[in-house]
Amino acid sequence: TAGLQFDPEDEQLDVALAGVSYRGKRNDRWQLGYRFRRDRVDQVDFRVSYPITPEWKLLSRWNYSFREDTTLEAIAGVEYESCCWALQVVGRRFVNDRGGSSRTGIFIELHLKGLGSLGRSPYDLFGESAAARRGL
Repeated sequence: TAGLQFDPEDEQLDVALAGVSYRGKRNDRWQLGYRFRRDRVDQVDFRVSYPITPEWKLLSRWNYSFREDTTLEAIAGVEYESCCWALQVVGRRFVNDRGGSSRTGIFIELHLKGLGSLGRSPYDLFGESAAARRGL
């Protein structure tokens, strides 16, 4: 997907968005996105969900700002999923303020299928809905 907004008066690009995603035969998912807003945002976002066994998968995300020349957010984790429950554990490091200070956290979610979940969903950090991550 892609989109552009050009200002003919200034003869400058105001907004640009581009993204590509790939889903492999093993249900691996690769996403690369780029966002640009003149004088404000110039970022790339890379996400991977990669199965290592039928039950286990690796999760990662990297968001980088060319404007600030820094990693805005980095996430890495694992997910275990069985017929009745799933568990996700991810570590997250992200820029906390404009000064560049960062914070680190660990997020755990236990999902009991048919009942609900306990903990903050790591998928919120990936910008995915439950339906999207299950391939629906």
